[in-house]
Amino acid sequence: MKAWSVIAASNDDHGNLTRSSTVPDVLSNLPMKYQNNNSQLDYLHQTENNLIKINVSGKEFTTTKETLRFFPDTLLGSSEIEKYYNDELKAYYFDRHRGMFSAILFFYQSRGVFRSPTNVDRDTVEEELEFF
Repeated sequence: MKAWSVIAASNDDHGNLTRSSTVPDVLSNLPMKYQNNNSQLDYLHQTENNLIKINVSGKEFTTTKETLRFFPDTLLGSSEIEKYYNDELKAYYFDRHRGMFSAILFFYQSRGVFRSPTNVDRDTVEEELEFF
């Protein structure tokens, strides 16, 4: 099992990626574990391949089961996600902030790098991070 640290990052005035030591509280307390145990992936809705679809207020995202399993103590990384599966959409549906979800998915994909969207206020950022 590997442990990973959270890196908060944002863009400076020139669009360059900068790292910050300021991490939203909700991220600093997040346990991050990588478990390479495929049996833990079985509860995700069965698909023909490793891809799953997530629909956030009408915007569709596609990722892999392994990407989400990297953070097993979160909504997206645990079996709790199943209650959000929508048979009609054939996707996990969340009526949440679309723009913020791109940053949340990037957090999973990058294994812990969080880039806060510049057009989303801090309260919304923290609410969405706590939810997912």
